[in-house]
Amino acid sequence: MGLAYLAAAFLRCSWTLSNWKQETPKEELKTLLLLALAPAAGFLLQGWLPGRGLLCCGITLGLVCVYVLVLQTKFTVDTLTGVSNRIVALRYLESELPYYRRHPNRSLHFLMMDMDHFKHINDEYGHLEGDAALVLLAGILKKGCAPTTTACWRATAAMNSCIACGCNSVEVRTLIASIQRELDAANAASGKPYQIEISIGCARLEPDIATVHDLVDKADREMYHLKTRKRGTAPAEKQG
Repeated sequence: MGLAYLAAAFLRCSWTLSNWKQETPKEELKTLLLLALAPAAGFLLQGWLPGRGLLCCGITLGLVCVYVLVLQTKFTVDTLTGVSNRIVALRYLESELPYYRRHPNRSLHFLMMDMDHFKHINDEYGHLEGDAALVLLAGILKKGCAPTTTACWRATAAMNSCIACGCNSVEVRTLIASIQRELDAANAASGKPYQIEISIGCARLEPDIATVHDLVDKADREMYHLKTRKRGTAPAEKQG
Protein backbone atom coordinates (compact mmCIF):
# COMPACT_ATOMS: atom_id res chain seq x y z
CA MET A 1 0.00 0.00 0.00
CA GLY A 2 2.85 2.37 0.85
CA LEU A 3 4.49 1.80 -2.51
CA ALA A 4 1.16 2.36 -4.25
CA TYR A 5 0.79 5.68 -2.41
CA LEU A 6 4.28 6.76 -3.44
CA ALA A 7 3.56 5.78 -7.05
CA ALA A 8 0.30 7.77 -7.03
CA ALA A 9 2.03 10.81 -5.51
CA PHE A 10 4.80 10.58 -8.12
CA LEU A 11 2.27 10.41 -10.96
CA ARG A 12 0.39 13.40 -9.56
CA CYS A 13 3.63 15.42 -9.34
CA SER A 14 4.59 14.43 -12.88
CA TRP A 15 1.18 15.43 -14.28
CA THR A 16 1.22 18.85 -12.58
CA LEU A 17 4.79 19.62 -13.64
CA SER A 18 4.04 18.56 -17.22
CA ASN A 19 1.10 21.01 -17.22
CA TRP A 20 3.06 23.73 -15.44
CA LYS A 21 1.95 27.31 -15.93
CA GLN A 22 3.36 30.53 -14.56
CA GLU A 23 0.16 31.15 -12.61
CA THR A 24 0.11 27.72 -10.91
CA PRO A 25 -0.91 28.48 -7.29
CA LYS A 26 1.79 28.15 -4.65
CA GLU A 27 -0.69 26.21 -2.50
CA GLU A 28 -0.78 23.45 -5.12
CA LEU A 29 3.00 23.24 -5.11
CA LYS A 30 3.01 23.00 -1.32
CA THR A 31 0.43 20.24 -1.54
CA LEU A 32 2.58 18.31 -4.00
CA LEU A 33 5.63 18.58 -1.79
CA LEU A 34 3.78 17.47 1.32
CA LEU A 35 1.99 14.69 -0.53
CA ALA A 36 5.21 13.18 -1.89
CA LEU A 37 8.11 14.17 0.37
CA ALA A 38 6.64 13.20 3.77
CA PRO A 39 6.04 9.53 2.86
CA ALA A 40 9.27 9.44 0.84
CA ALA A 41 11.19 10.55 3.94
CA GLY A 42 9.37 7.92 6.00
CA PHE A 43 10.24 5.28 3.41
CA LEU A 44 13.95 6.15 3.56
CA LEU A 45 14.03 6.29 7.36
CA GLN A 46 12.27 2.95 7.60
CA GLY A 47 15.15 1.40 5.66
CA TRP A 48 17.50 2.50 8.45
CA LEU A 49 15.06 1.79 11.28
CA PRO A 50 13.07 -1.31 10.25
CA GLY A 51 9.96 -2.27 12.15
CA ARG A 52 9.11 1.29 13.20
CA GLY A 53 6.24 1.92 10.74
CA LEU A 54 7.77 5.21 9.62
CA LEU A 55 6.36 4.92 6.10
CA CYS A 56 2.82 4.87 7.50
CA CYS A 57 3.64 7.87 9.67
CA GLY A 58 4.93 9.72 6.62
CA ILE A 59 1.79 8.90 4.64
CA THR A 60 -0.41 10.03 7.54
CA LEU A 61 1.53 13.27 7.92
CA GLY A 62 1.29 13.98 4.19
CA LEU A 63 -2.47 13.38 4.12
CA VAL A 64 -3.10 15.49 7.24
CA CYS A 65 -1.10 18.40 5.85
CA VAL A 66 -2.95 18.19 2.54
CA TYR A 67 -6.27 18.14 4.42
CA VAL A 68 -5.28 21.29 6.34
CA LEU A 69 -4.30 23.03 3.09
CA VAL A 70 -7.62 22.06 1.50
CA LEU A 71 -9.51 23.54 4.46
CA GLN A 72 -7.40 26.70 4.32
CA THR A 73 -8.13 27.09 0.61
CA LYS A 74 -11.84 26.56 1.23
CA PHE A 75 -11.98 29.51 3.61
CA THR A 76 -9.66 31.86 1.70
CA VAL A 77 -10.74 31.37 -1.92
CA ASP A 78 -14.05 32.61 -3.31
CA THR A 79 -15.90 29.50 -4.47
CA LEU A 80 -17.59 31.23 -7.41
CA THR A 81 -14.68 33.10 -8.98
CA GLY A 82 -11.66 31.13 -7.75
CA VAL A 83 -9.76 34.24 -6.62
CA SER A 84 -8.64 35.03 -3.08
CA ASN A 85 -11.26 36.60 -0.86
CA ARG A 86 -11.11 39.76 1.24
CA ILE A 87 -9.63 37.91 4.22
CA VAL A 88 -6.52 37.06 2.19
CA ALA A 89 -6.19 40.64 0.92
CA LEU A 90 -6.37 42.10 4.44
CA ARG A 91 -3.89 39.56 5.84
CA TYR A 92 -1.52 40.26 2.99
CA LEU A 93 -1.72 43.99 3.60
CA GLU A 94 -1.11 43.46 7.31
CA SER A 95 2.01 41.43 6.55
CA GLU A 96 3.37 44.00 4.06
CA LEU A 97 2.60 47.14 6.08
CA PRO A 98 5.63 47.01 8.43
CA TYR A 99 8.07 46.76 5.50
CA TYR A 100 6.62 49.81 3.76
CA ARG A 101 6.59 51.73 7.04
CA ARG A 102 10.34 51.10 7.33
CA HIS A 103 10.99 51.94 3.67
CA PRO A 104 9.02 55.11 2.84
CA ASN A 105 10.82 55.34 -0.52
CA ARG A 106 8.86 52.25 -1.58
CA SER A 107 5.16 52.51 -2.47
CA LEU A 108 2.23 50.34 -1.50
CA HIS A 109 -1.09 50.89 -3.29
CA PHE A 110 -4.45 49.27 -2.72
CA LEU A 111 -6.99 49.24 -5.54
CA MET A 112 -10.67 48.71 -4.77
CA MET A 113 -12.90 47.71 -7.68
CA ASP A 114 -16.62 47.33 -8.20
CA MET A 115 -18.69 46.35 -11.23
CA ASP A 116 -20.90 49.15 -12.51
CA HIS A 117 -24.60 48.43 -13.17
CA PHE A 118 -24.34 44.97 -11.61
CA LYS A 119 -27.91 45.21 -10.29
CA HIS A 120 -29.06 45.99 -13.83
CA ILE A 121 -27.39 42.81 -15.13
CA ASN A 122 -29.06 40.72 -12.42
CA ASP A 123 -32.48 42.29 -12.94
CA GLU A 124 -32.39 42.25 -16.74
CA TYR A 125 -30.62 38.94 -17.48
CA GLY A 126 -30.92 36.91 -14.27
CA HIS A 127 -28.66 36.06 -11.37
CA LEU A 128 -26.91 33.24 -13.21
CA GLU A 129 -25.80 35.76 -15.79
CA GLY A 130 -24.71 38.03 -12.96
CA ASP A 131 -22.60 35.19 -11.57
CA ALA A 132 -21.07 34.65 -15.01
CA ALA A 133 -20.19 38.35 -15.16
CA LEU A 134 -18.43 38.11 -11.79
CA VAL A 135 -16.43 35.08 -12.95
CA LEU A 136 -15.44 36.91 -16.12
CA LEU A 137 -14.37 39.98 -14.14
CA ALA A 138 -12.28 37.85 -11.77
CA GLY A 139 -10.43 36.36 -14.74
CA ILE A 140 -9.84 39.84 -16.13
CA LEU A 141 -8.45 40.98 -12.79
CA LYS A 142 -6.03 38.04 -12.60
CA LYS A 143 -4.77 38.66 -16.13
CA GLY A 144 -4.46 42.40 -15.58
CA CYS A 145 -2.41 41.87 -12.42
CA ALA A 146 -0.13 39.23 -13.98
CA PRO A 147 3.63 40.01 -13.79
CA THR A 148 3.89 39.97 -17.58
CA THR A 149 1.35 42.77 -17.97
CA THR A 150 2.48 45.24 -15.33
CA ALA A 151 5.72 46.91 -14.33
CA CYS A 152 4.86 46.58 -10.65
CA TRP A 153 7.20 44.58 -8.47
CA ARG A 154 4.20 42.58 -7.33
CA ALA A 155 0.49 42.92 -8.10
CA THR A 156 -1.76 40.50 -6.25
CA ALA A 157 -5.38 40.03 -7.27
CA ALA A 158 -8.08 39.33 -4.72
CA MET A 159 -11.86 39.52 -4.81
CA ASN A 160 -12.79 43.07 -5.96
CA SER A 161 -9.31 44.34 -5.14
CA CYS A 162 -5.68 44.40 -6.18
CA ILE A 163 -2.59 45.06 -4.07
CA ALA A 164 0.30 46.72 -5.89
CA CYS A 165 3.66 46.49 -4.12
CA GLY A 166 6.74 48.49 -5.05
CA CYS A 167 4.92 50.55 -7.70
CA ASN A 168 5.16 54.25 -8.24
CA SER A 169 2.18 56.30 -9.40
CA VAL A 170 3.04 55.88 -13.08
CA GLU A 171 3.28 52.10 -12.72
CA VAL A 172 -0.04 51.97 -10.89
CA ARG A 173 -1.68 53.87 -13.77
CA THR A 174 -0.08 51.29 -16.09
CA LEU A 175 -1.59 48.53 -13.96
CA ILE A 176 -5.05 50.11 -14.14
CA ALA A 177 -4.67 50.53 -17.91
CA SER A 178 -3.70 46.84 -18.17
CA ILE A 179 -6.87 45.82 -16.33
CA GLN A 180 -8.94 48.08 -18.58
CA ARG A 181 -7.36 46.57 -21.73
CA GLU A 182 -8.21 43.08 -20.53
CA LEU A 183 -11.75 44.26 -19.79
CA ASP A 184 -12.16 45.79 -23.26
CA ALA A 185 -10.87 42.62 -24.92
CA ALA A 186 -13.20 40.42 -22.86
CA ASN A 187 -16.19 42.61 -23.67
CA ALA A 188 -15.37 42.49 -27.39
CA ALA A 189 -15.11 38.70 -27.36
CA SER A 190 -17.93 37.81 -24.98
CA GLY A 191 -20.90 38.26 -27.30
CA LYS A 192 -22.99 39.33 -24.29
CA PRO A 193 -25.88 41.79 -24.69
CA TYR A 194 -24.23 44.01 -22.07
CA GLN A 195 -20.79 45.46 -21.42
CA ILE A 196 -18.95 44.93 -18.15
CA GLU A 197 -17.75 48.21 -16.71
CA ILE A 198 -15.84 48.81 -13.49
CA SER A 199 -14.93 51.66 -11.18
CA ILE A 200 -11.50 51.60 -9.52
CA GLY A 201 -10.50 53.54 -6.43
CA CYS A 202 -6.79 53.72 -5.58
CA ALA A 203 -5.18 54.55 -2.25
CA ARG A 204 -1.46 54.90 -1.54
CA LEU A 205 0.00 54.17 1.87
CA GLU A 206 0.80 57.57 3.38
CA PRO A 207 2.14 58.55 6.84
CA ASP A 208 -1.33 59.69 7.91
CA ILE A 209 -2.83 56.24 7.21
CA ALA A 210 -2.58 54.38 10.50
CA THR A 211 -4.05 50.97 9.72
CA VAL A 212 -4.86 48.60 6.89
CA HIS A 213 -8.54 49.37 7.34
CA ASP A 214 -7.80 53.08 6.84
CA LEU A 215 -6.05 52.26 3.57
CA VAL A 216 -8.93 50.08 2.38
CA ASP A 217 -11.46 52.70 3.45
CA LYS A 218 -9.65 55.41 1.48
CA ALA A 219 -9.65 53.26 -1.68
CA ASP A 220 -13.32 52.44 -1.09
CA ARG A 221 -14.24 56.14 -0.84
CA GLU A 222 -12.30 56.94 -4.01
CA MET A 223 -14.12 54.15 -5.83
CA TYR A 224 -17.55 55.38 -4.77
CA HIS A 225 -16.70 58.96 -5.66
CA LEU A 226 -15.94 57.72 -9.18
CA LYS A 227 -19.16 55.69 -9.29
CA THR A 228 -21.13 58.77 -8.19
CA ARG A 229 -19.61 60.87 -10.96
CA LYS A 230 -20.47 58.15 -13.49
CA ARG A 231 -24.05 57.94 -12.26
CA GLY A 232 -24.46 61.63 -12.89
CA THR A 233 -24.15 60.95 -16.62
CA ALA A 234 -25.58 57.40 -16.83
CA PRO A 235 -29.08 56.49 -18.03
CA ALA A 236 -31.51 56.10 -15.14
CA GLU A 237 -32.20 52.40 -15.79
CA LYS A 238 -28.49 51.58 -15.47
CA GLN A 239 -27.91 53.20 -12.12
CA GLY A 240 -27.15 50.86 -9.27
